[in-house]
Amino acid sequence: MRELMMHMSAARGGTKSFENYKAFTPEEKAERDAQSLNREIGHEDQVDGYVCEKCRNRGYIYHANGKYVVRADCECRKARQSIRRLRNSGLGDVISKYTFQRYNATADWQRRIKDTAQAFLKDDTAKWFFIGGQSGGGKTHICTAICRNLLAEYDVHYMLWESESVELKSMITDAEPYQNRMIRLKNVDVLYIDDFFSKRKERVNDADIRLAREILNHRYLAGKITIISSEWYVAEIADVDAALGGRIIEMCGKYCFNIGRTQDNNYRLRFAG
Repeated sequence: MRELMMHMSAARGGTKSFENYKAFTPEEKAERDAQSLNREIGHEDQVDGYVCEKCRNRGYIYHANGKYVVRADCECRKARQSIRRLRNSGLGDVISKYTFQRYNATADWQRRIKDTAQAFLKDDTAKWFFIGGQSGGGKTHICTAICRNLLAEYDVHYMLWESESVELKSMITDAEPYQNRMIRLKNVDVLYIDDFFSKRKERVNDADIRLAREILNHRYLAGKITIISSEWYVAEIADVDAALGGRIIEMCGKYCFNIGRTQDNNYRLRFAG
């Protein structure tokens, strides 16, 4: 109320304006006050880097509802929350660095991956995206760029398989916390699993397979958008578990890539050198 009164006072600008303001109906006053509040500039972009012209980076918008002014979340609120979740999940500032514009597509295979990733975003029927193979080949970069473009419309969760799978397996006997975590992974709009099955030379045990099945089978049946990066080729995943590999191949279709394991494809080492 104090905030509204301050804006109302500023809008009056003297006795004459005050008299005119008093002549308005309660509904007209509410509309004017909402417009005044919506001219304020916020600073949410300084926290998450997301710029929204609609709410002027406040994260919310004022509306007149009869003779009252009400505040509602802006459409950008969901994207801001997802960006902050991604940052808190381990991606840190890469959400602002790993964009399509910054993806260094110098080789033909990189251009194909970038073009297909962008086509995936435009394809309303596309649900899963997989990229596997060479470490340092830009897999996390391209998958993060996809997620960044989905943030405005969808709730996105980043899962680093190497750490989160260990946590989940350790708490499987504690039913309630385990199920709460799994509900999120199964039902979130977009799930990005990074480094699926971890390092290729490490053995995948039965607990890993059961966990992957529980998450991915649910998302398969629900038709949920799922992004997967891995050092494994998809055929190698199928060798470990045919049903799991088959799900990925079926759901990804043409949005399934394997980067050849050669040092020429390790751009992380190339840039370091």
